[in-house]
Parts: sequence; C-alpha cells; structure tokens
Amino acid sequence: MYGWSKLLGERLLCEQADRLGDCESVSARLFNVYGPGDPHSHLLPEILRQARRGRVLPLGDLGEARDFVYVDDVAEALVILLCRAQPGVVNVGTGTAVSGRELVDLVTNLTGRSLGTRVGCGPAPAALASGVLRCCGTLARDRAVVAAHAAARGRP
Repeated sequence: MYGWSKLLGERLLCEQADRLGDCESVSARLFNVYGPGDPHSHLLPEILRQARRGRVLPLGDLGEARDFVYVDDVAEALVILLCRAQPGVVNVGTGTAVSGRELVDLVTNLTGRSLGTRVGCGPAPAALASGVLRCCGTLARDRAVVAAHAAARGRP
C-alpha cells in the first residue's frame, strides 16, 4: 500500500504539472535515508545504539537488504534536482543494497568490538509481509544528472 500511495502521488503531481501547462515536475524517490536527528528507529541507528549498550544485539530479520543513503547526500541531490533535473522521477540512493547482517559486520569492524546478534527479537519486518527482501535504487540516469551538476561546479 505504501509503494502504491507514493506512485499515485508521483502521477498526480505529473498530471497537475501537465494541466498547468507551463510547469514541470520532478519526483525524488528517497531510499533509506539515515543521519543525525532522525526521531524514528531505523536499522542502522538501532544497531549503533545497541552496540553502545552491549555485545549482543537483539534485532529482527537481518537478511533484508536496503539502499542506505546519508542525509547530507540526499540534501545535495535535492539541490541538484532543483537546479538541473529534467522532468520525471529520480531515484536518490547509492545504488547498492546492504543487508542488516552486513551492517552489523561493518559496525563490528569499525568499533573493533565483537558483536553478536539475537535474531527474531524484534517485530516482524513489514518487508516479510510485502515480500520485499531487497530494495535498491537504479541510478544510471540519475548519475548523469549529478555528473552534469558536478562538472558545472568544477568537481569530478
């Protein structure tokens, strides 16, 4: 239902822009945004929070893979879209899906702590009900927009 509502919103925006005539629309599909100040409990901040507390992390299913993108990168992408995007839909992500298990391993390596997990302690993820176990952005067109903006700013 969530995905359908987002798709419907994109279509309504595009149709309204067409009705207005001299108007264009760009929809940004933000993937799993993370960073400071997020009031919601998401997987990466939850792993970090639990890692600070102990060595065994009670988590839900770690097999799901998502495209995690840092909030500052999302902000920069939105500025680029305001300045240079063609009308349409643009994915804002890294283009790489990372599983919960890979995130735990990364935090283990970065902190130098041996972290175990107790899987199945959290609520059943919505992904299991929807059947979506891997979600990643396809960014080929979107990279071209970013590259053009970077070139205009003299950046590689």
